[in-house]
Order: sequence, then structure tokens, then C-alpha cells
Amino acid sequence: MLTRRELLASALFSPAAGKWSLARRGERSAFQSPEGKRTFLLGVNHAAQAAAVMKPAAIRQTILDLGYNSAGYGAPEPSDGKTPWFAALDMVANSHYLAPDKFQYADVFDSTFKQTLRNKIRALCDRHKNDPSLVGYYWTDTPRWDPEIARRTRGTNWLEYYRALPTDAPGRQLLAKLDFAPNASLQAIAREIFQLSAGEFRAADPGRLLLGERYKLYDHPTPVLEEAAKYTDAVAIQPGPATGPKPGQGNDETTFDRAAFDNVHRVTKKPVIICDHACSFYTGEYPVTLWNQFPSREEATAAMTAYARAAMERPYLLSYSRCQFIGRFDPARQLLKQGLLLPDGRRDEALCKLTQQSNAALLKRFSELWMR
Repeated sequence: MLTRRELLASALFSPAAGKWSLARRGERSAFQSPEGKRTFLLGVNHAAQAAAVMKPAAIRQTILDLGYNSAGYGAPEPSDGKTPWFAALDMVANSHYLAPDKFQYADVFDSTFKQTLRNKIRALCDRHKNDPSLVGYYWTDTPRWDPEIARRTRGTNWLEYYRALPTDAPGRQLLAKLDFAPNASLQAIAREIFQLSAGEFRAADPGRLLLGERYKLYDHPTPVLEEAAKYTDAVAIQPGPATGPKPGQGNDETTFDRAAFDNVHRVTKKPVIICDHACSFYTGEYPVTLWNQFPSREEATAAMTAYARAAMERPYLLSYSRCQFIGRFDPARQLLKQGLLLPDGRRDEALCKLTQQSNAALLKRFSELWMR
């Protein structure tokens, strides 16, 4: 018989009334709204960053006007209770993009870490548990799991972090018993984080979808995926090279890697979300842009549409979200995170028109696929 904690952590719970859930038709999966509508969620992320130039209601209306049916994650709060969106909580500060002085691993077996995480989960759920437009909860954004990738990009990794802890640290004692074997150690770390987090989320907001960490494609070792599958309802992936989206050319962000995504689904047996993806284009004002850069809006939009369309053909795909809503310039890198709105809040009208056409075509294609 399962313990109470194991029951709470189970990803097999039936969704509660009034909350988003998952549906299937043959082999195809879809999100299902509280009203019972099956849909492919097409979103745009980081919209709250436009708060300096737009009110939340105007942000959400613009998202809908552009043909999206989701505000993705990083949406304005409080929610309007109508526009689907995703909440998120970083459980460990090991996201790939963090500055060196912000990036760190944690002893997830330590009682202080566990209590702090419980408190963060409860606070998040208290804010959102009555929101009918909240689709589900994401966990840590693009965590550094793969030991070799982490060592190459950060100079350390989970295993080296635990080896360096004092001998009486709970995590070091446990992993020492495993001889710091990579697969067994990563599995133990993942199990400790995911079991605790899933249990707390299920208890604090019963029936809400748990969508797990947002993995960089290729930075999700199999033992980690296998553990995640025990506690989450879906698995989220950010395409592109494992070291993160970078300016310049490259096919990693423009070609849907069917084999890699199929493997994620094979390992987890869960539906898949493309949680953050983009293609950018050159402008004279901002010549350096994040994500793969094309010569024009038309070519960048066509590439993104082709990517989403190819991904959508896979029956396990639930959602696709674009990065990002409003442009943000990074003066340190002299680089633009290009959005549908210019950094001052004005619409890029030509890009918005192309986006409307692309979104309409993608949602039409989902309807055709669902009814097969």
C-alpha cells in the first residue's frame, strides 16, 4: 500500500473540477480546459516584462489579438482568470543562464533546504490555487543536470558539489554510499527534489497539472527524466543547443530534432511541451539578437512556423510558446532579446501581422490533427 506522501506525489491523480487537465484521442494528447475544450496551447512568454509600458489587461488583450491562446509563463499577475497561463518556481538556482555569482547547487537532502522549498511551494499555491486560468506549475528553468555540460559551462556539477561538502552533510553522506556514481547519484538527487515538490504541490493545490522542470534539449540525463516521469504530468523542453540560445547562426534552433524529442517521450511516456523557442532577424538598430538570426521577419517567422508545425505533427506535443513578448536590450552583451513589441512598447506591425497569420495556421492544423 502506498504511503500518504507517495499518494500525494503521484502524477496519476484525477484533475479536480474547475482545473485544466489532459485529454487523449487515439495517440494524440491535448490540454483540456475546465469547460472541457481540448486545445493546443500556443503562447508567448515573459509578457510581464511589458508592465512598464502597458497595463496587464492591455498586455493580455494584445496576446489574444496576435492569435495566441495562452500567455505562456512570465505572464502579468494577478491573472484575469480567463487567459490560460503557467506559473513557475525555481527549486534550485542552477538555471543555465544565471550569472556566475547567482548560479549554485544545493544540498537537497538537507532539512533546511527542504523546509525552505516547502514554504516557497505553499506560498505560490496560496496565490494561485483558485485561478481557473492557471494551467499548471513549472519547476526550475533550464537546470544544469548533465555532468559534462555543467563542468564545461560552469566549472562544476552536481557530483563535484556534493564531494566538496563537509563529511557530515546529509547529501554527501548519501552520495558517498553510492560512490558518487553519476547515474545513481543524479537519480537520487532528482528523486529527492521531485518527490518532495510533487507532494507539496499536490497537497497545496490538488488536481493542478505539474509540468516539471523546463529542460534544455540534450541536458536531461535519462535517470533524471525517469524520475521526473514519476511525479509530473508532462515534460517541458526548451529547444536549441544545450548551452542555451546564443546569438548568431546555427541549425539547433531552427530544425525540429524529431529523434531527440521522440526519445524524451519514449523515456518518460509523458506528453511534451515546447516551453520556449524563437527565431530572430536582423535589424540595423539591433544587429545582434538572441536565438538564430535570419535576414528578415518573413524568414524568421517562416522558420518558427515550420518548427512548430513539425513538432505539432508528433502526437505527444501539447503546447508551443514563443520567446518573447516585448524586446529587451542587454547593454552588457549589446544584444537584443527580440519581441513582438519593440523595447519601447510599440508594436512591430509587420511582425505582428506575420505572427497572426502563423498562429491561425498552426491552430487550424491542430484541429485537423485532433479530428483525425
